[in-house]
Amino acid sequence: MAGLETQSAGLRVVQNGRPTSLVPNEDNKEAPYDDAIIHKTILVGDSGVGKTSLLVQFDQGKFQAGAFSATVGIGFTVS
Repeated sequence: MAGLETQSAGLRVVQNGRPTSLVPNEDNKEAPYDDAIIHKTILVGDSGVGKTSLLVQFDQGKFQAGAFSATVGIGFTVS
């Protein structure tokens, strides 16, 4: 793949010619880090297997067994 590079002494991703360091390596030991971690997770599976329950457990820290009706469309949360 053109434009993608990794290093073993840490991870360095190069996209569109601009390097982005995700983990400190020898070249960027003093790299500034933002305390906020942003990520997106997609849960895919059959109906009734607990995708929404898992999402609520992750977001709110509590498990609510049997408290949900079928999700139609998309469900999301911001934590």
